[in-house]
Amino acid sequence: EPASIGEELLKARLAQVADMGGRWLVTVADAGLPVYALTDADLIATQSGDKSEFPAPQEPYNAISGNYPFPDMQWQANPAPMLTNPTWEAADGRRLPISVDYPAVPYPAQVQRLMLATITAERRFLTHSEILPPEAMSLDLLDAITWSSDEYGYTTKLFQIGRIIEDLKSGLITLHLRERDPADIAIPPGYFTAPDGREVLDFLFELLETFGGNFRLATHVYLPLLTSAARRGRTAVR
Repeated sequence: EPASIGEELLKARLAQVADMGGRWLVTVADAGLPVYALTDADLIATQSGDKSEFPAPQEPYNAISGNYPFPDMQWQANPAPMLTNPTWEAADGRRLPISVDYPAVPYPAQVQRLMLATITAERRFLTHSEILPPEAMSLDLLDAITWSSDEYGYTTKLFQIGRIIEDLKSGLITLHLRERDPADIAIPPGYFTAPDGREVLDFLFELLETFGGNFRLATHVYLPLLTSAARRGRTAVR
């Protein structure tokens, strides 16, 4: 289905999509540059806002695993190493994993970057619901804004708009905001774990079984894959 293919392509780019008045809005990777600088003086003083630092009612995730098509195994699904965080697990009381499939991403390093960015963003629980004057009507879903607040101790803190409610009678705008941080998509040193060579050998044994133990036929399929992988490795070293 075209829609499902589009969803997988968007997932491969950490993209978000929103429909606003018949317009499709898309952000890729992080929230982008802020388009609005919010201060406490901009808030409607007679209307109280709402703040939450807790996850949604469903249990939060603190670990992530993934699957992706591996070219060296004839594009069969290959598991990426699970990413865990002892600090998050201690805060939640136990490990709460999620598994994500990346059928549009055949590169192990990219898969692990996507997994890291996804689970890091998942741990950002800070949200606000604030009421602004009519000038905020120019804002769109997924827009990024900064907020400087003496009340909350924010200094140009980055948020992304997840929901907008317009009161047509008063012209007031309610923004539902979620904390964002560009550092969530940063690539830390040593993040990448190369695929285990034993997985490729296991694939050879699977081929042997598939071809009824015919070693010549199995290696006829396997060796070009192995040679291609080695060639890519030499290129990477250069």
